[in-house]
Amino acid sequence: MLNLTPARVLRAGFLCALSALTVMPSSAASRFVAAGGDLQSALDQATGGDTITLAANAKFTGHFTLAVNNSGQWITIQSSAMSNLPGAGQRVSPAQAQYMPKIVTPDENSTLVIPSGANFYRIQGVEFTAASGVYVQDLIRAGTSYETSVSQLAHDIDFDRDYIHGDIVGGGGGKRGIALNDIATTIENSYFEGFISDWQDTQAIAGWNGPGPFTIQNNHLEAGTEILAFGGAVPAINGLVPSNILVQNNEFYKPTRYYTGSPDYAGFRVWAKNHIELKNAQNVLIQNNTFTNNFVQADQRGFVLVLNVRDEYGQVPWATVSNVTVKNNLLQHIAAGVLFLGHDDGDNGGTAGNFHLSNNVYEDMGVYGGDGRLYQILNGVNGITIDHETAFPTCWLMVFDFMPSSNIKVTNSIFANGWGIAGDGTLQGNPTLAYYDQGGSFVNNVVISGDATQYAGSYFANNAFPGSATGVGFVNYNGNNFLLAANSSFKGKATDGLDLGSNLQSMTGTLTTPTGWVKVVSKNSGKCLDITGISTAPGAPLQQWTCTGGDNQKFQFTPVPGGYKVTAKNSGLQLDVWGGPNATQDGPAIKQWPYWGGANEIFQVSQEMDGYYTIHPADSGKCFDVSGISKNDGAPVAQWTCWGGDNQKWSFIPVQ
Repeated sequence: MLNLTPARVLRAGFLCALSALTVMPSSAASRFVAAGGDLQSALDQATGGDTITLAANAKFTGHFTLAVNNSGQWITIQSSAMSNLPGAGQRVSPAQAQYMPKIVTPDENSTLVIPSGANFYRIQGVEFTAASGVYVQDLIRAGTSYETSVSQLAHDIDFDRDYIHGDIVGGGGGKRGIALNDIATTIENSYFEGFISDWQDTQAIAGWNGPGPFTIQNNHLEAGTEILAFGGAVPAINGLVPSNILVQNNEFYKPTRYYTGSPDYAGFRVWAKNHIELKNAQNVLIQNNTFTNNFVQADQRGFVLVLNVRDEYGQVPWATVSNVTVKNNLLQHIAAGVLFLGHDDGDNGGTAGNFHLSNNVYEDMGVYGGDGRLYQILNGVNGITIDHETAFPTCWLMVFDFMPSSNIKVTNSIFANGWGIAGDGTLQGNPTLAYYDQGGSFVNNVVISGDATQYAGSYFANNAFPGSATGVGFVNYNGNNFLLAANSSFKGKATDGLDLGSNLQSMTGTLTTPTGWVKVVSKNSGKCLDITGISTAPGAPLQQWTCTGGDNQKFQFTPVPGGYKVTAKNSGLQLDVWGGPNATQDGPAIKQWPYWGGANEIFQVSQEMDGYYTIHPADSGKCFDVSGISKNDGAPVAQWTCWGGDNQKWSFIPVQ
């Protein structure tokens, strides 16, 4: 059976319509461009199926344009040192820039433009930036933004393992990394930074004149103002709404050196607002991301997510922000949570609603100049479902203003009360919901230190009010593990039979990687990763064994470029895929060995939908796997193609 998501359906239909125009190339060529070579000429000559290889660390300065490609076959533009970069599916970092060719704009204009007809391009292992001291507008333009019909837009573009940044060393900054105004584009495994200004909005990625689908996954994303944005400008294509947008497994991040009150403030006051802003977008899925650091340093309250329909003073009357799902995300060190806005100031058109928030964790709120309010709902939003959230607001839990909204339903969540639920001109609690949330409800939640009298009335039912976090029964509240312990009175008490609150394992500093020493426990067997024979010798293999608490079952994940080295406490040696960096096939054992920095000794960690984790060697992208799906002591651990089995899923339990 074909599994066609809405994005796949849109893309499949578009490509079926295109197929009648497709011409297969007669042959494919491999073109090498050395330092000082003519990059534009190589681009102009390329045809479907070709590979253009650029010399690693060579600089190509200028404004380059991709050529028309109607062949239906991919043209690949890549580094000559791809073997030195992380493998497919793995994220790059600035530490690997020496292995990337550098495409540099000498001025504020784009260094790469993808115009009408420039279809089926894969760009991998390339660094894009601006010359020293240059403030660039749109570093890359995927679509020119001036196309007036969808048929004119480029389609099928893949940015993979690229380093895309404004001028950092020379302090130029930049407005935008990629202006995303085309069709069927994927941005993955890449690293964005340096898009900052002290006077205007800046973004890592922003789009307003492309219909999608767009996939943005496994990137590190930094920018000063809105890190990712859709809408906010008048599209040249009448009726256009960016649609079918997948945002997953990314690290959204604002360096604290941008914030004036931080001890490491670098002296440049960055205009800062939020991490994601949607002003015209629909069918959006935001999942499995981390959002770290958000400041009050512009004209907003520091909300991480802003879902705010804007019709641009009547110029975009069809604007909508609708069908948006936000789930399984960690939002940490933030001024405020989520803003829902049915109409912006001065706007009367457009629609906003059908939002679904679930299984997110919001921690360390009310920092960086914010008051720590969680959900702010303004001006006619219709339909918000909030379920299985865990959050610690320091100000309003929910606050309403302007036009009443409707059908906002909150269930199965764990909240700090903060200042409770309020609206402008209404008494707290039931009177606020009766006026501002017609058809809504607040049912079966835990409100820490909440006043039961505020949560009484027709809009409330079955809520609990422990006096402190201790009364909730978290596994380790002070250690930022907000799962429920086995003895918690709220375990299994959700309306769906699950635990109340989020089941997302939150650990300080990262969503997916533990800090300190941990034992690593198999979901399939309940047994621990174990160095065979309590050995301290290089080459001793990894196995699963009944958890004993021994040092041969304790591991530490330490960040290195491209992932983490994993140290066994008993020996001080690191885990290693046996056979070296070329052992990327199924089956090589995981053993301990002195660390030398090979890609077979670097690992990445991903969280699955059930809250468990998979561990991936950086060079192969495969999974740690208990051989034979065994539950027995002594079963060896090897790398194997990831397939989603419980023998490839692990939990991290802190130990001494």
